[in-house]
Amino acid sequence: MRIYATLYLVLMSPVIGLGQDAFFLDSLFAIDFSQVSDVQQKLNQSDIKRLKSDWGIEAGLRISNNNLDEIDAGLTSRVFLRSNLFANGLYSNGKDIEILQHEMRLDSLQGHEKAISNNYGIYYNYIIQEYNRLKIETSDSILVAAKELQYYLRQLYYNKYIDYAELIDINSTIRQYQELRKTHTTFNELSQTLATQKYLPALPIEQSWQVDFDGLFETLEGDSTINEVVLLQQEVLDYQYDKENAPKLSLSLGYDLGRKRPFYGVSFSHRIRTNKKSHLEAKKEKVENDGRLYRLQQKKEILNLQYEYEYKEKQIMALNAKLLKVQEENRKFLVKKDLLSLNEGKRERMNAMQYFQIQYEIVDLRQQQMLLLLQVKKTMRCIMIGPFLRPTNHSNYDRKFAGNRFLPLDPMHTPNPADQHFLIQNEIQIIHPSQVFEIENAQIIRPEEFGNRQEMEAYILTIIESEGIENIILYDLEQLKLLELKTLNQSHFDLSLLTEK
Repeated sequence: MRIYATLYLVLMSPVIGLGQDAFFLDSLFAIDFSQVSDVQQKLNQSDIKRLKSDWGIEAGLRISNNNLDEIDAGLTSRVFLRSNLFANGLYSNGKDIEILQHEMRLDSLQGHEKAISNNYGIYYNYIIQEYNRLKIETSDSILVAAKELQYYLRQLYYNKYIDYAELIDINSTIRQYQELRKTHTTFNELSQTLATQKYLPALPIEQSWQVDFDGLFETLEGDSTINEVVLLQQEVLDYQYDKENAPKLSLSLGYDLGRKRPFYGVSFSHRIRTNKKSHLEAKKEKVENDGRLYRLQQKKEILNLQYEYEYKEKQIMALNAKLLKVQEENRKFLVKKDLLSLNEGKRERMNAMQYFQIQYEIVDLRQQQMLLLLQVKKTMRCIMIGPFLRPTNHSNYDRKFAGNRFLPLDPMHTPNPADQHFLIQNEIQIIHPSQVFEIENAQIIRPEEFGNRQEMEAYILTIIESEGIENIILYDLEQLKLLELKTLNQSHFDLSLLTEK
């Protein structure tokens, strides 16, 4: 099949409705491939278990020559059992347990930074890999179209119909997309060696998303996670303060082997400090200020991401408008070609290549948008962003004709690629003849009854507005094509119609 016929089939394909919802990134961040959080949690639980079993009790043997009046060269041996009750003992261990438990709660609230960093890199590469697949397919289509155009232009150049500059441009285009394809393929081959790829959720690469950034800001403003984090961090400071300022109290009990009698000992000390509380309050104030700055930084990052995301959305809308222009130009050419038996030419081949080039740029911008959404999720990792994403369909932005349009067609008759393209450009849906009776609020329109397309569209708009008609049934495709040709060949257009109400 020639490339422009392939183009028509692509245009005929409906928008893909993926079974993936807007919670893709939320489900993605539920996976911890680095296992940093899991390993750290196990380590903390092990430390807590160790501290709970440590009662601050130690046993030992002490040999000393302090007693010089003894007959055994002044040496004395003591077996003892000592218990530390506060600092470096039972009290300190309890505070360490509280600190570890708070750190685990902090990780569950805000995530483990090292785990987030490692997983973010995996997800980033995964997004690039998935969009690269679509880029490779689009690059293949561009190269097929470009090589066909290259052959056509070469024959024109050999016959002295064109300058060689046109061949230089198409040769450059082929080399560029060959290099891009090679880059995407190499990246994907290396990415697929990662064992984690098969566990990642499906990525909706065919879908665009409209983001409710106002809702995200409002949710971020009402999110209490950072307040909980600040409170926990301040409680950790309290535990550290209590631990550092705990007195030292130890009780010893033992047996002196030299004197053959038991002994006991009590030791107590407390470190004398000034301004202890003021230093603690200063630390707490810093934690509170860091929390405020973190919330402010979150807002600034989301604001910058919103700006970038919406700017890329503007670029996608402009590219979709270019696609429509290419399709419209091709539609007019195909109608004339089909009715006047014209040969295909350079313009048609160029349109086919330009169509896929624009598609490539759209895919690239969607990839960048998805990476921005990944960064939004990283910045707001404690908030589900799925409820703030809504699928968009750019093809609905530029409806050309009023009403829903249908063409009853025998399933035994398959439209040729040119007719398929014509139907798409005229927003006409093929239905089985038996379905005609199932369509409500319908009106049959016969194109041969009108002098040009403007008359027919004006009539359709009138019955839609006055009679509430929603569906238009067109029975004769050939008559509609003839009406198009008649409209294209009309000698003049009454500009006074533009001022009529």
